[in-house]
Amino acid sequence: MLYEVDEISGVLRSVKSSWKPRELDLEKYLITSDVDGPSILSEAVFGEPLLLLSNQVRTRNKKRADILAMDRAGNGVVIELKRDQGQIGVETQVLQYLADFSSYSGKNFIRKFGEKDPLSEEVILGFVGNNANIEDLNRSSRVILMARSFDSTLFSMGEWLSSNGISFRCITYSPVEVEHKKLLSFSVVFDRSNEALY
Repeated sequence: MLYEVDEISGVLRSVKSSWKPRELDLEKYLITSDVDGPSILSEAVFGEPLLLLSNQVRTRNKKRADILAMDRAGNGVVIELKRDQGQIGVETQVLQYLADFSSYSGKNFIRKFGEKDPLSEEVILGFVGNNANIEDLNRSSRVILMARSFDSTLFSMGEWLSSNGISFRCITYSPVEVEHKKLLSFSVVFDRSNEALY
């Protein structure tokens, strides 16, 4: 949250903005891409580099997940974006994606969910480490939700998921427009990720 200081009263006032980026715009902002290299999601936002496998990826049931990525350990990461509040129901949505994506591992995972031009084994292994075995990819999947705010009932679902071995993280974002400049700030508000991720 960004605050304006009222120097006369000494009071902080939150800066209100009419700018509300669409989910697809937010998705684009999160991808930092090297021209010649693979697409990587912003480490500054997620606290770790994530390799983009696909965005707007369809499941077997014709649902569409916002982003599917891979972490350095070779785990699938389902990222669901919400324009406003993440509220009850979004966890069911993301669990449907997780159930579908978790049924693929190794080369099958890469073939099924690689970008439009499937990522090569060399790119994947270069990202996760050349000592990794490609057949060990996506042995574990996890969830990241991103919204402007969250209904706290989602956090109890996150606690339950993490107690059952599924890492769950919620990140808020705040869009602000100041003097025709569009700014975004991000903050992790709930994190039950496996310590080994860091």
